This record gives sequence, C-alpha cells and structure tokens, in this order.
Amino acid sequence: MLAAPVYFLWPAPPPRPDNYDDDRDIHLHATPSDSDESASAQPADLAWKPVYLGIDLASIRAKQPRPLRIYVARIDLRAPGIRFLVTPPGPALTPTVKSMKASTFLARTGCQLAINTSPYAGVTDHEDKPQQVQGLSISEGKAYSQRNPYFGAMLITRDNHVSLVDPPYDVADAYNAAGGFRLALSNGEVVKSPDDNIHPRSAVGLSKDGRYLFLVAIDGRQPGWSEGVSLIELGGWMRRIGAWQALNFDGGGSTSMVLRAPDGKPTQVNTPVHRGIPGNERPSAAYLGVFAQPLP
Repeated sequence: MLAAPVYFLWPAPPPRPDNYDDDRDIHLHATPSDSDESASAQPADLAWKPVYLGIDLASIRAKQPRPLRIYVARIDLRAPGIRFLVTPPGPALTPTVKSMKASTFLARTGCQLAINTSPYAGVTDHEDKPQQVQGLSISEGKAYSQRNPYFGAMLITRDNHVSLVDPPYDVADAYNAAGGFRLALSNGEVVKSPDDNIHPRSAVGLSKDGRYLFLVAIDGRQPGWSEGVSLIELGGWMRRIGAWQALNFDGGGSTSMVLRAPDGKPTQVNTPVHRGIPGNERPSAAYLGVFAQPLP
C-alpha cells in the first residue's frame, strides 16, 4: 500500500539516522496474509538518477513496517558498453578466493558499480584471506565453483541476457554466473517462506521484458535508521521496484554496494554493518561488477 510522497536520497546518507524524515515515505506490506494487496500493486514511481550510461540509481526511505533504507541500481542491459564480471577465480580454478571489500573489488577490477553476491564460508575482518564460495560461480567463462542443488542462481550470457532461476537449471550459455539462495519473486509472485527473520539484504531482480537488471541493497541491523526485511518483504519490495523475477543473494553483514565516484574513487552506496558497526565493510568472497561508459 502506498502512502504520501516518496522521498529519494542520493548519494547514500551517513550511517546515522539524524536527518531521517518521517513525513516522506513509501509503505509496503508484503506478508502471507496480505499478498492479495501486494500482488496487484504497480511498480513504485522511483526517481531514477543516471550515473553512467545504462546505470541509474534510486533510493527509498520507508517507516513501515519498520524504518528502512533501500538502494537500487537499474542496469539497462541494452545500453552500449554494459558488461559484467563475477569475482574471478584463482589460477587453480577452485572455490577458494581471497576476501576483499566491495570497494576493493571495484578498485581492483576497474568496474563502475559492484554488489556482493554469493554466500561463502570464512567470515573475516581482513582482506586477502582465503574464503570458500558456496554455490555456482562462473567468471568470464571460467567455472570454478559448482552449483548448490537447493539454491538458485543468476546466469548472464556473453551478450547480456540474464536469467534468475531456481534449480534445476542449465549453465551452458552462462558467461558470468553467481549463486544465491532461493528466488524471492517468481513470475511476478512473491515466493512464500517460513523464514520471517529480519536482516540486511542484497538481491538481484529482472524486469518482465528482460531489459532491466535491478541490483538492490537493503540496510539492516541499525535501529531507527534501517532494520532490514524478511524474505517475503524482500520479494514485495523487488516487485515494487519493477522486477518480475528476483533472487536473494548473501545478506547480513555482507550486504554492500559501491559506486565509482566522479573522482574515480569507490563510494559506498548503502551503509554496511559488518560486526554491527554502521559503515564497516565486510571482506567477502563474491561480487558482481558492472562496467559502463560515462554519461554523454
């Protein structure tokens, strides 16, 4: 259900709720008991800000069902110059990769936007430590981690056709691919889940016509600022953003989205919360990088 004007903020605010405006917000209730309401809802009218050719950004503040900050990157898959990179493997092509922050991934690869993707084993406070990717990983045609038979994946072909799928699925045409958990949105319908825990979330969505990819970071574990969402709420928000399919990526303290600023430096889009500290990036194993051309 929509309520009164929507307030969008870019760039990301500092990691404290001092300037939170309760009077301008969007309301969405996406629970099993009111799925009939959210099922008929139209996508929210977001205030998209172009930052690169084919990359637009928007952010959402909400105070219902709890304080939320949601950050969205919309990727036009038909825009010239758009290409993707999943975290590259080491020389042995095994699931073991070196930990790094999203900002480090962006700096090292030269991409314009990055978001965390697959779950992994080996949480650490330090970069360049071994971590094990859990689930499918393919980077520019190099497969180095096998699919999880119970979880879904994002599959990207060499010519930027994207599929968000639950198992079983075929990876024959995948040039880049990243495993996640399960779909949160399938054919426009929120996927029901018994897990109602509230966490920060990272997710990827795809429009019905397959043209737009939505990369989403939802802040959480920050009372009064943004407390996170359940899986069912995630599906509802992804639909309101404009997705038809959506996959839940690794979240919690790993949720992180960064953008290359005009000065070339990584800029944090959301407010990550590694070890419960707002603004603290977690070194993680798996990212998706987006390459794009400057605006004309």
